[in-house]
Amino acid sequence: MTQEESRVTREAMPVGSIGDLERRVSKLNHRAKKLGVAELRVEVTNRRNVPIPPRGPGEPIRYREVVDAAVVGETPHLAGWVLVAVLDHDGPETVLRRVPGYNNLDLTRYRDAGPYCSHCSTTRRRLETFIVLNERGVLYASMNLLTNQVGRNCLTDFFGQSPEAVIWLAGWIREIGDMFDSMSNGHTEILVDSLAFLSYVSSCIRVDGWMSRTRANQTGLPATALDAWSLSNPPESHDTKWQKFAEKRIPTDDDRALATTALAWARELDPMDSSDYLSTLGRVARQDVVKGKNTGILASAVASYIRERDREARFQREIAESKNEHFGEIKKRYKGLVLEFIKATPHASDFGPTTLISLRTAEGHRLKWWASGHKSEFIDGRPGQHLIADFTVKSHGEWKERLETGVTRLVVKEWQA
Repeated sequence: MTQEESRVTREAMPVGSIGDLERRVSKLNHRAKKLGVAELRVEVTNRRNVPIPPRGPGEPIRYREVVDAAVVGETPHLAGWVLVAVLDHDGPETVLRRVPGYNNLDLTRYRDAGPYCSHCSTTRRRLETFIVLNERGVLYASMNLLTNQVGRNCLTDFFGQSPEAVIWLAGWIREIGDMFDSMSNGHTEILVDSLAFLSYVSSCIRVDGWMSRTRANQTGLPATALDAWSLSNPPESHDTKWQKFAEKRIPTDDDRALATTALAWARELDPMDSSDYLSTLGRVARQDVVKGKNTGILASAVASYIRERDREARFQREIAESKNEHFGEIKKRYKGLVLEFIKATPHASDFGPTTLISLRTAEGHRLKWWASGHKSEFIDGRPGQHLIADFTVKSHGEWKERLETGVTRLVVKEWQA
């Protein structure tokens, strides 16, 4: 017995159907083990996003994620014969099912064939018969292909050996073919253009303010991400209430501009950032489309960008208002000074996490402290809050044409309300 491969393929299969296909093949492989034949395998290639035709003007760009799938198994060759088709007689008309790879073989004369077996020369009730090709006919008589129609009970006599492999091939090809034929797009996962989704996030924030999923669970109000997803993936039919909700949140030019800037900001985030949130946000933002499961974190890009933008503006304002002088004497330690907290920025390095903390003295001198570790009490702190601390002056420097003082060994004695 020599072996080739037969495959049943389905192009543009919904990604969500891969699991069903693998489960079906797994069940078939249990049967293969019992029969002692080679198991099947699933091949998935060419994963891509296919646009969904819009249902109306102004609808956001939506996609469905699809793949090309194939189920592959061995094609048995017994005693110089190979299975090329199965005739299904379980119905009012004969249905011819070809084995993949033999689509160009002329089997016209079998289209209306009854349940006849050429080996025993009898016609009787049969659910299926098998069309086999003499391989010598392909090699020496390609213009006169030698085929035979054989009933299931005659296969052993016809081949002179057990035909389980041939019956197995016919069975799994029929089962997988039926599955592919009946498959719809019911398992399709809708994908939405990332920028279009964030434009709706921006419009929702403009109208309703930002509502995280955590806060939404606490308050019972809808999360911004959920509203934006509904707007970017609208229902096929909707009532007047939905129409008013959607019309009030149509993205403006300013909403789209904010979304564009926020998306660009998120895409620049370091994938190796010490913050899991920022690392994940960057990875999701760098995808052209967003899945439903990732809408929460992508939606937060707009809120995080607004927060970072306002913090930076506040920081720049603080710099402008700061006293443009160095503070104190280098290497001298100062105790019990009241400082104003301005900003904290976490950083990652080969030597571990660090935090750059900006402070200001009561007189307006700018202080900079590179603290080792992740200083959560500062990162989570409120800009403008005051604290009492001891520190040592380390250096006198300049940043963006403003004088600043580097400090070290800072110890917070007390945070003030």
